Amino acid sequence: MKKRLLPLWLVLLSVSGCETFDDTAIWQKLNSLEQRVNSIESTLSKLNTDLSTMSSMVNVLSNNLAITNVTTINDGIRISFSDGNSYTIKNGSKGSDGLTPVIGVKQFGNQYYWTQTIDGATSWITDGYGNKIPASGSDGATPILKISGDGYWMVSYDQGINYSYVTDFRGNLVQATGKGGDSFFQNVIFSGGVLTLVLLDGTTLGIDLNQQPDPRMASILPKELQEELEVYMPIYNGILPPDVRGTYYVSPFTAVYCEDYTDGSGGGYAPGTEVNPITIRFSDQDFKNNTLNYEEYQKNASSKGEGAFICGSYDCFSAYFSTEGTSWGIPYRTVLIISGIKSSDGIRNLYYAFGMVEKGADPDGVLMEEGVFRVFKDSDSLSGNTTWNPQSESLSTAFEVARLAMDKTIQSKQK
Repeated sequence: MKKRLLPLWLVLLSVSGCETFDDTAIWQKLNSLEQRVNSIESTLSKLNTDLSTMSSMVNVLSNNLAITNVTTINDGIRISFSDGNSYTIKNGSKGSDGLTPVIGVKQFGNQYYWTQTIDGATSWITDGYGNKIPASGSDGATPILKISGDGYWMVSYDQGINYSYVTDFRGNLVQATGKGGDSFFQNVIFSGGVLTLVLLDGTTLGIDLNQQPDPRMASILPKELQEELEVYMPIYNGILPPDVRGTYYVSPFTAVYCEDYTDGSGGGYAPGTEVNPITIRFSDQDFKNNTLNYEEYQKNASSKGEGAFICGSYDCFSAYFSTEGTSWGIPYRTVLIISGIKSSDGIRNLYYAFGMVEKGADPDGVLMEEGVFRVFKDSDSLSGNTTWNPQSESLSTAFEVARLAMDKTIQSKQK
C-alpha cells in the first residue's frame, strides 16, 4: 500500500498545536534592555559634555588653553574657554552604581592622562598597545561614550570614528545598568576668583583666575611693546577686572617717558612735563566679555571709542583700545592703554600710554616710528570722580591725542 506524506505546513501545525512556545522571557529581557538604554541615553549627552569640560580644564592647567569667563547660574556655573567653547557644570551628582565607568584625569609627570574607575578599582585608560591616553596637548583625545546595541558601554578616542567596549580590570565588558550617575563632577566652587572642580573620583582641579592672563592681550599689545611699557607703568592682566564705570579727572597730567623725545628739538615731552589735564569716562562695561566704551576730552582735543578691552583682577585693571587709521595718506595702527587701581574716590595711580604698533610706508618719517610709545600719569596719584562735561562736542573718530602728537613731530621736522 502506498503511503501518502502530509504537507509540511500541516505537520508544523500539528506540532504547534501540541506545544505552545512562551516568548515572555525574551520580551521581558528586550524591554528591560530598552528601558536601561533609554534611561542612560537621557544623561549620556550630559556625561559627554562633562568629558569635554574636563578636557578643556586640563588644557587650561597645561597652558594650552585659557578661561575667558565664568558665570554663576542657579545650580552651578558656566565656563567659557579661549577656543570659543562654553560648558555648564551643575552642582552635585546622584553618584555612581559602581558599574558605570567613572572617567577622570590624573597627572603623571608633566602630563595629564585619562583614568576610569569601575567597581571601586581605578586604572589608567590605555590604547591597544598599553599606552596611557593623554588628556591634553596636541596628542590629547577626549573620550566619547555610547551604549552598544546589546547594552554595554563603549568608548571612542578618535572623535567617534571607532568605538571599543569598555572593560573592567578583569577584562569583562561593563553593562550599562541605567542606575549610574548623571555627571562626572560631584561639586563646583567659584569663590574669590578661584575655580575648583571636584571630579566624581575625588580628583580636584583648581585654577586661580586672578593669576591667569587674558589670552586676548597678545592680539592688542605685542609682547615686545608690553615688556618695554612695563618699565614705565604697571600692566595688569587677568580676566576678573573691577567695575570701572564712571568719569575721572586726570590732573596733574605729567609725562613719564616719551620714547621719541631727544633734547626738545624732536617730538615728545621731557619727563616731568605737565600737559593739559584730561577727563576720561568708562561706560557700558560688559562683565561677560570684558569690554567697555571709552571717551576722553582735553583742551582742544577729544576722542572716543567703543568696545575697549579691559583685564585685571581685584581692584587693578588695564584697559586697551586698538585703532586703525590713516594720517597723511599713511595707514597706521595704534594702541591706547590706561592702567590704575579702582577705589571709591576714583582711580589711583592712573597711567596713560599710547604707541605706534604698525604703519605703512613712511620714507620721510612723518609719523611716529613703529614701537615708539609715550607714557603719562596722574602725578598726585588720584584721578578723582567727576562729571562728564566735554569742552568740545566735536568728537574725533579715533585718538585725537595721538594725532596731535604726530602733528607736533611733523611741525618740528618742517622747521
